[in-house]
Amino acid sequence: MSQRPIDKLCDALQDEFDRDPRGGKGITTLLRAYQAERRDWEEWSLWSDERYTRNLVACRESFELLILCWKPGQQSPIHDHAGQNCWMSVLEGQLEEIHYSEPKSSATAGQVRLEKGRAKSLAAGGVAFIEDSIAYHLTQPSGGARFLQQLLLRQRQVHLAIRCLRSS
Repeated sequence: MSQRPIDKLCDALQDEFDRDPRGGKGITTLLRAYQAERRDWEEWSLWSDERYTRNLVACRESFELLILCWKPGQQSPIHDHAGQNCWMSVLEGQLEEIHYSEPKSSATAGQVRLEKGRAKSLAAGGVAFIEDSIAYHLTQPSGGARFLQQLLLRQRQVHLAIRCLRSS
């Protein structure tokens, strides 16, 4: 029985992490090369009207592969990755990522006010990387696309998932 493309991707990701535990450019190359039809990942595309969903595809020693599904108006909270590396790959639709940082003199009675930084959009086939030294970030669907899928890889020090947007 032949493997599905998503299973081959998981094997290739594991091989890459075995070679380089931090991931490196090989992960980005693999994610850009993954161009599967919807039926390859559709069983993990589970939706909610209340919030985006996180659906586990694979859990390996080095990473987790998730599909995150978004409807219009849904977004992640502003967050960091707790020391993990994170790759995001858009399979279909468009993603907006907004960076935030702490101002140099931001501490006021234990509170921190984050400053909004650059925003960027990723279209289908695009791959982005983030880790804590780069910024906090928020992700959300953009461009009114029917679906947004994004891969996000997590390895004990890393993070991978797929995100989806659906218009009503």
